[in-house]
Amino acid sequence: MVAVGSKCRVCKEPAIIDLPRHNAHFCAEHFLELCRRQVVKAIEKFEMLTKDDRILVAVSGGKDSLAV
Repeated sequence: MVAVGSKCRVCKEPAIIDLPRHNAHFCAEHFLELCRRQVVKAIEKFEMLTKDDRILVAVSGGKDSLAV
C-alpha cells in the first residue's frame, strides 16, 4: 500500500508502490527499472547464464498467474 501523497524516489511523480525494504516509493516506470536491475545483478552475481546459453521463456495466461 502506498501512502497518500507519496512520490517516486527517482522522478518525484506519484508513486504506485512502496518498498519498505528499500525505504522508497516508486512510479511504475522506475519500479520496473529497479526490478530489471535486480534481475541482471542476480544473473551476473550467481553466473546463471553464459553467452552461448539458450533460454526458454514460458508465459501462462491463466487467471492464477501472479507475474509475467
